[in-house]
Amino acid sequence: MSQWVCICLTNFLQIQNEEHKIWALTSIFLSASNNLIMQLLFKEMVLNIRADEEIFLIASSEFFKRLDDASKKTFISAFSSNNNPLFSTLLNYCATIPSNTNIS
Repeated sequence: MSQWVCICLTNFLQIQNEEHKIWALTSIFLSASNNLIMQLLFKEMVLNIRADEEIFLIASSEFFKRLDDASKKTFISAFSSNNNPLFSTLLNYCATIPSNTNIS
């Protein structure tokens, strides 16, 4: 699932409406998680249908930590090509995570 999400990231990043983009990305990261708290956040988010930048950062960084090194490169590459300040915050955080960290 994680590899599929990484491959599809560029498609999600092409969504023109920024709020819809953040909502879609957060939804996919939360739904791909095995973490019970992330799954509960997904249910809550679907019910509220609104983008939340803090939940996006939590979900995307939790997703990133579980990736293998090759998928982490794909993830970083996808977000690097977008000039959204929120994505810059995410990439700055991801840069602090050691490359061999994988908490599957």
